[in-house]
Amino acid sequence: MTSLPKDVKGKGRVTETTPLLSNGVPSTSRREPSGGDEEQPAVETNTEHPSTHAPFRRTLLNVFLVSLTTVVVVFVAGVFLVYSYAQRARNVGPDQLTRAVVWKGPSSVDVLNVTEGGEVILNVTGLIGIDTDVILDFKTDDSEESFLVRWWRDIGRWGVGVLQEATVVMETARVFQTKGEVPLAKALIQPFVIPLTASPGDPWDEKWLRPISFMINASPSQDSTLLEQFAKETWANGFVDLRVEVD
Repeated sequence: MTSLPKDVKGKGRVTETTPLLSNGVPSTSRREPSGGDEEQPAVETNTEHPSTHAPFRRTLLNVFLVSLTTVVVVFVAGVFLVYSYAQRARNVGPDQLTRAVVWKGPSSVDVLNVTEGGEVILNVTGLIGIDTDVILDFKTDDSEESFLVRWWRDIGRWGVGVLQEATVVMETARVFQTKGEVPLAKALIQPFVIPLTASPGDPWDEKWLRPISFMINASPSQDSTLLEQFAKETWANGFVDLRVEVD
């Protein structure tokens, strides 16, 4: 019988299938994917906490509320500004209207047609200007007013520049001799467009006036004596002297 060495006394027999240990650390086996196995995709986990979105959402909400408030304030201020200008224009008196409207003409009067009932259709041209500073009652010089008043006037003049013109609808007009009491004719002035001007400058400067043309349906008086007298006086004076009153 063969005796075993002393250094292996008490230990199991080592065979070809016994796993070898290295420094007492267990070895791990790794399975290689075979040709028939499908590789599983890696699953990403969201480790970000939901509460991190809260500051961003609050910022968006604050921006929205500030923008909405600004829009509402600007809209309300615009409504009040338009209302203030409209109130002044609505309360214009005859004296203001006389000073605001500058008319030079007529430069021509063309007879377009005469109806069977004696009505005469005329086309009248001339120069006209509307001083909106008078309409809006901007009496004093801008340098004498406060910043807010100047700012308010500047916005009104800017609005006039944007508007540029207005449509005028008039009622029946009666035409008299300047010193006469009996009307020479009754006329229906058809709606026409007039230009608007803010701060036109000197009232005697006609550069700011604009050409205008409008239609009139006139019904002359049936008093032939009155018309004949008017024709003689006009011929003697060399110009037409009339007064127009609008109902």
